[in-house]
Amino acid sequence: MTILQNISSLFIGFSFSLLLFNPIAFGICLGIGIIFLLSGINKEIFKERVVDKKNLLIFLSFLTIFSLSSFFSIIPSRSFPVIIYLLIFIILSFYLFKILKENNDLRKKIFKYFFISTNLNILVVFLYVLNNYSCYTCPKYETLNFFTFLKAIDAVERYKGFLNIFAINSLIIGFFYKSKLNILTNLLLIPCLIISNCNSAILGILLGVISLIIFFLFNMFFKKKYFLIFLSILSTSIFLVTAKNLPQKFSIEYVKNFEPTIPTQIIDIHRQFMWGFSINKFIENPILGVGPDTSNFLPEGQKEIGSKYTGKMFLISSHPHNFFIELLLEVGILGFVSFIIFILFVNIEIAKRCSRKQIYLLLFFNVYFWGSSLVNFSFWQGWWQASYYFLLALISSKIFEKKKR
Repeated sequence: MTILQNISSLFIGFSFSLLLFNPIAFGICLGIGIIFLLSGINKEIFKERVVDKKNLLIFLSFLTIFSLSSFFSIIPSRSFPVIIYLLIFIILSFYLFKILKENNDLRKKIFKYFFISTNLNILVVFLYVLNNYSCYTCPKYETLNFFTFLKAIDAVERYKGFLNIFAINSLIIGFFYKSKLNILTNLLLIPCLIISNCNSAILGILLGVISLIIFFLFNMFFKKKYFLIFLSILSTSIFLVTAKNLPQKFSIEYVKNFEPTIPTQIIDIHRQFMWGFSINKFIENPILGVGPDTSNFLPEGQKEIGSKYTGKMFLISSHPHNFFIELLLEVGILGFVSFIIFILFVNIEIAKRCSRKQIYLLLFFNVYFWGSSLVNFSFWQGWWQASYYFLLALISSKIFEKKKR
């Protein structure tokens, strides 16, 4: 290995630890690592297509529709940059995958650094939440069992957002680097998620486990090819039922008298209004949406909701807090469908090379990532989006290398 490759593997492997400081540091570290890596490789790799000819139409359709949505956006100057960095994430991740699947030593070194980084991140968060948690409300309970204690804990939210990616890293790290230390890390993850009140990560884990059970049952009793059809029907049904019970109107009188049908323990009232308002606006612009990364700039979106449940909260605080609804609102039904097809196409190509165990990991990773995005991050959140394509590149590089060997 060259000196440049050693430096790049260090930057790439430890990039997620920079999230302990801020997402910009993570992006710079990861970007420098990949650029260093690309600058020291055989230039012939750049002549390879990002996708082969038979699948080029899917890729171009996805980019074309997103670009059209940006062109007709309510703020084109905001939409086009996010399309550009989305394309950069995809292309850089593709070349990272191509390099790692061909270079066994480099891949192993990056995996080793990634293993150290993953365990370090959970340890730091665990020590932080352990040192900063409080239970000021505990004395009001006459008897304090385990569940009332959890309810009484005041959340330590310093690393709440980043725990979403730290969690999936720790759950899949055994795929990259086997060690008994991974068991301890996953045990430490539990109090981190609870004390940090990281419900989106917990949702991702639950959905991931449920998807594995369903997939296992399909393997046992049905054909695997029907799994995606079933999952699509189930997801669409849940979405339609949820949308039907969200707020439908946003006049002062309607909002004032609105009583939630969906229990707030399942979906908090602010999200119910955000999602209902966003779906209402999607119906007004169903084909190409209002433009990528512009939901926060809808004039009506910055109005206070006015409900007795929401205080001074806005109809859209910064984004709809649901990638599914956000894509429908911002790139329309065409953009949403083209993106889903693109993601499915990429993962199906990877799944074709998977062993039985690997396909379960690939499924869990995707369901966790997009499942936790149903209640949390904006689709256009740079560090969150970069994490997906980067991790997918690492996973697929090992899958393709093993198949080749």
